[in-house]
Amino acid sequence: MAAQSAQQTLKSVGESITSYNGLVKAYYRKEVDKPSLPKYRKRSGLAAVSFPKQALTWKNGCFYPSVSNETKPHRFFCGGVAPAFMHGG
Repeated sequence: MAAQSAQQTLKSVGESITSYNGLVKAYYRKEVDKPSLPKYRKRSGLAAVSFPKQALTWKNGCFYPSVSNETKPHRFFCGGVAPAFMHGG
Protein backbone atom coordinates (compact mmCIF):
# COMPACT_ATOMS: atom_id res chain seq x y z
CA MET A 1 0.00 0.00 0.00
CA ALA A 2 1.33 3.43 -0.90
CA ALA A 3 2.27 5.70 2.00
CA GLN A 4 -0.42 8.24 1.12
CA SER A 5 -3.11 5.56 1.05
CA ALA A 6 -1.94 4.14 4.37
CA GLN A 7 -1.97 7.62 5.85
CA GLN A 8 -5.51 8.23 4.53
CA THR A 9 -6.67 4.90 5.97
CA LEU A 10 -5.22 5.75 9.39
CA LYS A 11 -6.88 9.16 9.27
CA SER A 12 -10.23 7.54 8.47
CA VAL A 13 -9.85 5.06 11.34
CA GLY A 14 -8.92 7.89 13.71
CA GLU A 15 -12.02 9.86 12.70
CA SER A 16 -14.22 6.78 13.21
CA ILE A 17 -12.80 6.10 16.69
CA THR A 18 -13.20 9.75 17.69
CA SER A 19 -16.83 9.64 16.55
CA TYR A 20 -17.40 6.37 18.41
CA ASN A 21 -15.93 7.84 21.61
CA GLY A 22 -18.30 10.80 21.29
CA LEU A 23 -21.25 8.43 20.89
CA VAL A 24 -20.19 6.46 23.98
CA LYS A 25 -20.18 9.67 26.04
CA ALA A 26 -23.62 10.60 24.67
CA TYR A 27 -24.83 7.05 25.49
CA TYR A 28 -23.87 7.43 29.15
CA ARG A 29 -25.75 10.76 29.20
CA LYS A 30 -28.79 8.81 27.86
CA GLU A 31 -28.83 10.87 24.64
CA VAL A 32 -28.41 8.04 22.11
CA ASP A 33 -28.84 4.27 21.88
CA LYS A 34 -25.86 2.04 22.60
CA PRO A 35 -23.26 2.54 19.83
CA SER A 36 -21.40 -0.30 18.16
CA LEU A 37 -17.74 -0.31 17.19
CA PRO A 38 -16.99 0.84 13.64
CA LYS A 39 -16.89 -1.97 11.09
CA TYR A 40 -14.09 -1.80 8.56
CA ARG A 41 -14.36 -5.10 6.71
CA LYS A 42 -17.13 -6.88 4.93
CA ARG A 43 -17.83 -10.54 5.66
CA SER A 44 -16.06 -11.44 2.45
CA GLY A 45 -12.85 -9.98 3.89
CA LEU A 46 -12.79 -6.94 1.60
CA ALA A 47 -11.92 -3.56 3.07
CA ALA A 48 -12.26 -0.08 1.61
CA VAL A 49 -9.05 1.75 0.78
CA SER A 50 -8.94 5.44 -0.07
CA PHE A 51 -6.47 6.70 -2.63
CA PRO A 52 -5.65 10.40 -2.92
CA LYS A 53 -5.72 11.92 -6.41
CA GLN A 54 -1.89 11.92 -6.53
CA ALA A 55 -1.80 8.14 -6.04
CA LEU A 56 -3.97 7.38 -9.09
CA THR A 57 -2.85 7.11 -12.68
CA TRP A 58 -5.30 7.42 -15.59
CA LYS A 59 -4.20 5.09 -18.39
CA ASN A 60 -6.12 3.43 -21.24
CA GLY A 61 -9.47 4.52 -19.79
CA CYS A 62 -8.83 3.04 -16.33
CA PHE A 63 -7.59 4.21 -12.95
CA TYR A 64 -4.52 2.45 -11.63
CA PRO A 65 -3.49 3.03 -8.00
CA SER A 66 0.12 3.40 -6.93
CA VAL A 67 0.93 0.19 -5.09
CA SER A 68 4.03 -1.61 -3.90
CA ASN A 69 5.86 -4.07 -6.14
CA GLU A 70 4.41 -6.99 -4.15
CA THR A 71 0.84 -6.03 -5.02
CA LYS A 72 -0.69 -6.32 -8.46
CA PRO A 73 -2.56 -3.19 -9.49
CA HIS A 74 -6.29 -3.67 -9.93
CA ARG A 75 -8.63 -1.52 -11.96
CA PHE A 76 -10.70 0.79 -9.79
CA PHE A 77 -12.58 2.67 -12.47
CA CYS A 78 -12.90 1.67 -16.06
CA GLY A 79 -15.37 3.06 -18.49
CA GLY A 80 -13.67 5.40 -20.90
CA VAL A 81 -14.87 8.62 -19.22
CA ALA A 82 -12.80 10.27 -16.51
CA PRO A 83 -14.69 11.65 -13.53
CA ALA A 84 -14.83 15.43 -13.16
CA PHE A 85 -12.01 15.60 -10.61
CA MET A 86 -9.57 14.19 -13.17
CA HIS A 87 -10.38 17.10 -15.48
CA GLY A 88 -9.81 19.65 -12.71
CA GLY A 89 -13.54 20.37 -12.35
